[in-house]
Amino acid sequence: MSRPEQVTRPIDRYLPSADQYEQLYAVFTAAANSCFARNGAKGTITVAEPEKLRAGLRGEIADRVVRSELWGFFDVQRAPALGYKGPPDVPGGMFFQPPQGGTPDTTESCFKEGESALGGHFWGAFAGKGLLPDRGPKVPAQDSRYVTAVAAWRACMKDRGFGYDDPRAAIGDPRWRGVGVADSTEIAAAVADVQCKISTNLVGIGAALQTAYDQEYIAKHRAALDAFAADWDGYLRRAK
Repeated sequence: MSRPEQVTRPIDRYLPSADQYEQLYAVFTAAANSCFARNGAKGTITVAEPEKLRAGLRGEIADRVVRSELWGFFDVQRAPALGYKGPPDVPGGMFFQPPQGGTPDTTESCFKEGESALGGHFWGAFAGKGLLPDRGPKVPAQDSRYVTAVAAWRACMKDRGFGYDDPRAAIGDPRWRGVGVADSTEIAAAVADVQCKISTNLVGIGAALQTAYDQEYIAKHRAALDAFAADWDGYLRRAK
């Protein structure tokens, strides 16, 4: 695999899309704002502009591939310019402020009321997989086939002057933290990282294993996953 958009997973069909996440967010804010109004607070929760919210949500979903919990970084297009960093115009999360006039206790209570409208799992809803039954499919990082692929990637990186034990260590290098703009060393590392992933087919192997692990997980948790999906359908109907 040479492009992030080639990666798909069977488990994705049980997770909301960016548009559906936006609707879930609306359920939270509507319930919380109703609570604030009852308690005399002025105004409503202030959120990012809709398009910025959508961009942030799309970024969160894209990060399942370009910043994977399995193979780390795979942003082929942006690595030469941004290194390991994300595009500066995409929000890193969803930010909002409570309305004026509410006490800290009111704010806490109303946020909980908003969360209860999503089954008590507002933040978990946006983490996605964390709410799946048994916390979702197993990550195949210790699978012997993936370990072999990582060894090939490691050798490729070493040939290019970078000594990382595994792909997660490359994106997690402390040198890349807290720096606004990627320097030449970070860019070189990120470019080598993605090129080695392509030449060794690390992402292709990892994605194939993820698919197999997803299918096994889905087969074992079919009833629980159907109930999980039904819950989200109910929240989405409430949003509409």
